[in-house]
Amino acid sequence: MEKLVEGEVPVLEAEPIGLPSAYLIRRALPTGRANDQSPWRQVIYFKKDQRKVHKSYFASVDFEKGTVRELPICVPSLEAWKPLWADGKLWIGMNVPARLAVYDPATDKLTDLGAPFDGEKPAPTLYSMAAAPDGVLALGGGSGTDLATYDPKTGRFTHYGKVGGAGTEAGYVYYVSIDSTHIYCALRGTGPTELVSIHRETRERKALASRPADGWISVNGNLSEVIDENKNKVYMLLGNGNAEEITADQRKGRVQSDERPGFTGKGPEVILDDSPLAKGEARIRVFIPENESPGKYREGMIAAGFASEAILDLAALEDGRIAGVGRGYGPMIIADPLGRRHELVSVKTSCYSVASRGKSIYVAGYPGARLLIYDTSRAPTSVDALPGRPGIPMESPEANPRLVASLMKSTDGAHLGLCLTPASDGRIYLIARRHRYFYGFALASCDGEGRETRVFDDQGAFNHFQVGWMSAADQGDTLLIATRVQHNKQLPGEAAEEGALFLYDVKARKIVAKHTPLPKVKALLGIVATVAGEAVGVGQLDDGSSVLYRLNLKTGKTEQTRSFKETFCGTFKGDLAVPARSNGFVLGPDGKVWTGATDEQGGVLFVQVDPKDLSCHVVGRLHDQYTRILFSGGELYTTGSSYVQRIKNWKASRPGDPKKDAPQPASPPPNPRVRHGRSPSSVEEYATPSQPFGLRPRPRRRRRRRPPSLRDRADFSQA
Repeated sequence: MEKLVEGEVPVLEAEPIGLPSAYLIRRALPTGRANDQSPWRQVIYFKKDQRKVHKSYFASVDFEKGTVRELPICVPSLEAWKPLWADGKLWIGMNVPARLAVYDPATDKLTDLGAPFDGEKPAPTLYSMAAAPDGVLALGGGSGTDLATYDPKTGRFTHYGKVGGAGTEAGYVYYVSIDSTHIYCALRGTGPTELVSIHRETRERKALASRPADGWISVNGNLSEVIDENKNKVYMLLGNGNAEEITADQRKGRVQSDERPGFTGKGPEVILDDSPLAKGEARIRVFIPENESPGKYREGMIAAGFASEAILDLAALEDGRIAGVGRGYGPMIIADPLGRRHELVSVKTSCYSVASRGKSIYVAGYPGARLLIYDTSRAPTSVDALPGRPGIPMESPEANPRLVASLMKSTDGAHLGLCLTPASDGRIYLIARRHRYFYGFALASCDGEGRETRVFDDQGAFNHFQVGWMSAADQGDTLLIATRVQHNKQLPGEAAEEGALFLYDVKARKIVAKHTPLPKVKALLGIVATVAGEAVGVGQLDDGSSVLYRLNLKTGKTEQTRSFKETFCGTFKGDLAVPARSNGFVLGPDGKVWTGATDEQGGVLFVQVDPKDLSCHVVGRLHDQYTRILFSGGELYTTGSSYVQRIKNWKASRPGDPKKDAPQPASPPPNPRVRHGRSPSSVEEYATPSQPFGLRPRPRRRRRRRPPSLRDRADFSQA
């Protein structure tokens, strides 16, 4: 087994291009009040830090005064997840770690009540809530079926532990309701969906109903809807810990909601505006409707903080610009290497893949294995309404970007859209990867204009496999789909012993070959066609070591292999493994395969693989992770940062001639402060003319900073 690195490796210089993936995290929670005689109040959740920092902040809106005030408390959780008005108070379930907070509109005070779940591995999310007639709250967990109650009178939690059975214990209390004697839970995981009741005093657990994982069970008050895998629906009336099957007509007069807000009517709602972001300001504009003047608004501001995401995938546009996307619901970036026009486009999607054709950009991601199209020749639209400007739903034909499809239902539970690949038939293909409750993947496509989508019926060929990579061969006539072994316990049969490579004929619309290039190797990852009829791919062993292989696509014969200690392409382990987060695996303009491998010093080694003999040459080291590679206009661009990055010293030396054209050692590029830790709260902390949003290198010696002038401010007018 070979080792890539022997001796010093030069550091690649990454130059940020365009704007970062900066955005504001905020959410207006439901409006409510203490009682019908009290004024309406609304709470706004927001962050001052990066998305993954466990700090959540809140502000309250007084509609009578037309003011917004930041509440003097920070809840140590990632985000506000589940809001519920009950008995004149707003209860807020928090995510990672799970906590319960409560807002009292009568005193305009927010209180952090602490962690609702206990035990060795408590659920990290307070996922569901309901209120009993006596005011006690039922609290259900996510990523762990923990159950608890909270009594506002005593201020105490009662812990019931995990209430899920086999296949749901690590899942979700997806729905919960509570009456005077029992708690009712709809449990969801990788096994059958369950409906159970828990006695509040004795803690006795009783199974009431069960359906296969692709069925559905919901709970609302004393009614449960139970749907099987064939979409047959049954209604069940809940009471005394039991479930009685009833007809649709029998629901009338017998169904009771668990909603007990403590007031009647529907209150006014604020409108949140992120437009200060276009000026580089981390502020949320709040439009507060005037009670006595319909259609008129007063304005307030909330000082927030920029969040950003590392870009995961890149695509080159026909006008020379580069599109980049990342997960976490950040914007799509369109960076212009010539500095003419940069864009930040809100896509309301956690993105994992991007591709382009003509003037269109295609984006795929989470949730629901979404596929969107953005027309670069049109102005972007927004789903968010502002005074005088209605919001345009993403499903609307007028929307830009436009939601083409959500493939979750048609693919039996896919949640991630991956591996966007244009093909010769004019369609854009993607992998819809099942996630969380289901296993495996499906192959889907849409026409170039996004009018029609298809899901390929693999007739069981993909059973017990998970996608490892997809790329095009034969000028787009063939798709190469590399897979890894993943036993699907929801399907009959056993998993294979090695990963498989499927060849899909675009014109015939069928799988024409299945190869196993590496016997006993369970994970096939990156694959790319090199010369006619050949491809280079990589497999990965359980210890992270890699096997490069050269494959004859016509015969299915593996012509050559080479093994390396380093991990090429990325890891196949974990929920968001290759290809969701990975290094690139592409054919460069030099005819070599370019990819990334693990670096003992952290970051990524850029590697050239010669398709003729699989010999490897390390081009350099980049201090980022998961770097996709894009060649465009004679330049090399990468992901890994919150910016599109252009590598300045990428031209590799030829084997045997280490000095010629070799990149020179350089200091590691500064990590953008916008990526980690606290986010600056104003443009002064971010901006310089050439390097906005915190990419200014740190000074070598301490000196007093002068006040920023106008020329220090980044121009985000075209964001």
